[in-house]
Amino acid sequence: MVVRNERTGMLFVLVTPIIEGLFPIFAVMASDSFPPIFFVAFAVLIAFFGFGAYFILSGSYRVHIPFKVFLYSAIVASIVLSGFVLIMIGSKSTTGINTALLLKTEMVFAFLLSAFLLKEDLHIVQMIGALLVLLGAVAVLFNGSISLNIGDVIILSAGFLFPVANIFAKKALQMASSTTVLFLRYSFGVCIFIPLSFLLEDPISVIASMDANNYLLLFSYGILVLTISKICWYIGLRILPIGIVTYVASSASAFSLVFAYFLLKEVPSSYQFIGFILSLVGVYLIVRKPPVPCPPADLV
Repeated sequence: MVVRNERTGMLFVLVTPIIEGLFPIFAVMASDSFPPIFFVAFAVLIAFFGFGAYFILSGSYRVHIPFKVFLYSAIVASIVLSGFVLIMIGSKSTTGINTALLLKTEMVFAFLLSAFLLKEDLHIVQMIGALLVLLGAVAVLFNGSISLNIGDVIILSAGFLFPVANIFAKKALQMASSTTVLFLRYSFGVCIFIPLSFLLEDPISVIASMDANNYLLLFSYGILVLTISKICWYIGLRILPIGIVTYVASSASAFSLVFAYFLLKEVPSSYQFIGFILSLVGVYLIVRKPPVPCPPADLV
């Protein structure tokens, strides 16, 4: 029974990086057709209804939710969705491959925040992993030249926002289930970003000009990336160790390279490929468990 549960958990976890691998591709495709806030806001609206059904069917609505969970979820929604908007803006000026690989630096920012802000223990292996991810990002950023792309810099800034949001998400998860926190995140996202889109953009004109491909892209992102991948992630997380889940999920960039080739006709350069390998090894070193020191021998 345990083996079967682990296989089920691994199956759900494997779905996550495949779907998440589409995220940078969707961002590049959407950046040519949608205003950034509009796309994020209305994709979150779709996810709100999709995940809302899961929230109700799972019975999570029956549990009392403390006020602080609402507060932390609102903060998380503001930060995470702002990061998504930045990715949309940055993707317009860079490639899908760069978007996928540069988002790996989120692991480095998370590691640094945990070490220096949250005062968690530093391990030499994790420090080496963080350095490798940074070297991978440098290889992707410069890609054989000494000039920086503004789109790449914007995406890097988005990667910094996500670990900050995770600090507040962790506080919320100490008082409520992951299903509740994610549902509240989407609820606040709708309340914040749809009015923001109406304030800064012209969503009525955008909706009027949308064709079938635009609707397909918007619903694919809202249902696949924001709903199904998150449900699969949390189901796997309940069954498997977090280290395994995190590392399997980190393989999303590998799928992004495949999707970028077939959907965007992008072929990774040698620098991008080197950056991918360095980042993959670095992420593995960051998330792996540090070796447990052997106890000292008994004195005779």
